[in-house]
Amino acid sequence: MRPSSLIRTALATAALVLAILVTRVEHFGTAFSAPDATLAVLFLAGMWIRRAWLFPTLLGVAALASVLIAYAWFSLLSMMIADYTTISSAFDGRIWFLHIATLVICVGAALIAIWNAWLTWRQKRHWVARGWSGLLVIACLTTLWVALTFKLIAFNVNY
Repeated sequence: MRPSSLIRTALATAALVLAILVTRVEHFGTAFSAPDATLAVLFLAGMWIRRAWLFPTLLGVAALASVLIAYAWFSLLSMMIADYTTISSAFDGRIWFLHIATLVICVGAALIAIWNAWLTWRQKRHWVARGWSGLLVIACLTTLWVALTFKLIAFNVNY
């Protein structure tokens, strides 16, 4: 592999990771923040960049996004419990944003994990890789189930 090709791939990877992280600057988002780019970046990376190490890197970024959305929910709920006067329509925009972000992140992570497992089993990789991809699917589906069960994915703001 030529050094220029390696540098181009590294720059593309850095740009894609930066695009994901830039859209996650604010926990709650505003009318001026950029829309979530995680699924678009992962889709484009899978289509255009064929390096073996890129897909696990982006999968790790998606996992980090899942942790950040859990932190955002914890922060919002602890803020609302600490001061009951904050439970009002003033928080509706933040709650709507978290509902939509949770939907995108949890469903996106589950689909990516299933795709990863399908590729791993289809290519007949080592049993450790197969087992890990299976555990990743279970973890992502469990996260999706928890989000649905506790109504973190909903289309209303009833409290």
